[in-house]
Parts: sequence; structure tokens; C-alpha cells
Amino acid sequence: MTKDKIDHENFLRENLQARADVDAYREWDQSNIPWLNELYNLSANFPVEDNFRINQLTASISTGGAKKGNKEYVGKIALMGIVPGAKQDLVRQFTQNMTSDSHLRVVNKGIVFNKGMGEFRLDIDVTKQDPKKFLAQLTVPPPKVVMNPRPAPKMETKKKTPDPDPDTDPDNPDPDTDPGDMP
Repeated sequence: MTKDKIDHENFLRENLQARADVDAYREWDQSNIPWLNELYNLSANFPVEDNFRINQLTASISTGGAKKGNKEYVGKIALMGIVPGAKQDLVRQFTQNMTSDSHLRVVNKGIVFNKGMGEFRLDIDVTKQDPKKFLAQLTVPPPKVVMNPRPAPKMETKKKTPDPDPDTDPDNPDPDTDPGDMP
């Protein structure tokens, strides 16, 4: 029994670095967020409307991981955008779309209006999610056909005035002189 114990202690001592490496990998893997999937998810849930856009997006790993209930949020997305004043419900719709995803916690920081446009900010906490669970489908609407409401400008044409003497050369108005005779 003592020999087994000594062998086991020697094995643990010899493999201490390997265990530390495995533990470091596990910790890194828990905080590894598939950011391309998250950006695709944002795009799929973002309502498509004129003048509704995201101007700034920052994605980062949370240090220490914020816990809320049994979830550990290891990533954070902060985004700022613009919405027309009359369409502020788009921000609410986007927030609800994102909140329906259980691996996200969305906090709407409000809208500040200036000259008919609203600037909004959302903070999104992200838990690690298996890439196979990203199910959002991006639907791209067909392009809008914009008809020009103004008629095309008319091209101005010069009216030709009839030549009173069709026998005269316009480059040489004096019919008695030959242009080749001039010095």
C-alpha cells in the first residue's frame, strides 16, 4: 500500500505541469466565445429599416466572468446605434429578439434624441454557447426599388433658324471673295 501511495505521489509530481496546462486550457476554453457566430446572430436579429443602424460595436472577454444565477457571462458586447425618432420601437424589437436567446442578457441603456434621430446603447452579456446551438437564420430582404419622383431634365436644343440665303457659305459670308484669295 505504501509503495502504491509513493508511486501515485511521484506520478502526480511528474505530471504537475501537464495538469496545470490542461487546467489553463479548460479555463481558456470556457471563455472562448465564437465571435463570428455572435455577430451573425446580431445581424439575423437586427430589424432591417432605413436609417436604423449600428455605429459602434465592441466585443470583449469579461475578466472574472460576471455571474447571474447559474450562468457565467464570459463575454460582453457594447453597441451604439442610430434610430429615427418615429421608429424607436425598432430598438425594443431588436432587444426582444436578442433576449429570446437564452445565452444572452441584454440591457437597454436608453435612447437620447437629437434633431429627430435617437442614439441608443445596448450592453449584452454573453455566456459560452456550443456553436451547434446557433440557429438564427439571416434573411436578407430584396433591395428596394426607388423610383425617381422628379422627371428627367429636358435637354435644351438649339433651334435652327432658316438660312435666308441658302447659296451663301456660312464660313464665308461675302460671296464675291474666294477664301483662297485672302492673304
